Amino acid sequence: MTKTNSISIQRAALQALLDHCNSSLPYEGCGLLFGYVTDRPQITSFVPVDNVASEPRHAFRMSPQQLISALYNQPPGNGTLLGVAHSHPAGPAVPSADDLESHWHTLPSHWIVSFPCLDSDGLSGPSYHAYRYEALGGKRPSAVPLVIRVIP
Repeated sequence: MTKTNSISIQRAALQALLDHCNSSLPYEGCGLLFGYVTDRPQITSFVPVDNVASEPRHAFRMSPQQLISALYNQPPGNGTLLGVAHSHPAGPAVPSADDLESHWHTLPSHWIVSFPCLDSDGLSGPSYHAYRYEALGGKRPSAVPLVIRVIP
């Protein structure tokens, strides 16, 4: 797969991701993103996976059983694994040091949802960003922000 700085996601998949992360509060929500690659990766579905981390407010560890099921029991036509997603309930939607050191950097995208946003009315709402990682010269991977295109 060629490296790209943009990614598309179907509106329903994005909404499923946001809903799952919101319902997981105050813990980090997590899951997998599936889809296809044409001129750019296009995400068509989100599969939630339970967070079984010992400190789920500050970390995520996907349930091994659900992770295996999500990877190997996808319905035909659901596409290929294009990304991992998780939330930062009390922090910005940028990769943490733990995110950069994880093995998820080998996937085409890593999505982070954040909830500490307040608008002018004092209402909170999620923000989200997607990244791909580059490891240059054997160094720790660095995050490259992706331009997100939400499609019907």
